[in-house]
Amino acid sequence: MNYLGWLVISLVAVVVLSFITRSKNSKEMDRNRRALLAGELNDRQIANAYRKLDTYRESKFYAVIAYGFFYQQYFEKANEDYVLFKAEMQKRELFKQYPY
Repeated sequence: MNYLGWLVISLVAVVVLSFITRSKNSKEMDRNRRALLAGELNDRQIANAYRKLDTYRESKFYAVIAYGFFYQQYFEKANEDYVLFKAEMQKRELFKQYPY
């Protein structure tokens, strides 16, 4: 197989992995948001979700890898969730308990 064939196969693999990762991350973000709004998350789960959002919400590399062409959508959702989880962390005064 020539180089063009390998390039096409690699590109298809990257696109497929991007959509799989997007689907997984999107479901996790939605599940955490719904659980928070329903009051089903304990303090540790809220702190872990906040820490993960704080780490990855501004990462352009992560957004492009995880969401591919829809990376702007990731930034919007991540910032909405970040504000929501930050408000809950402040409400429960978890920044003192779970500093990082």
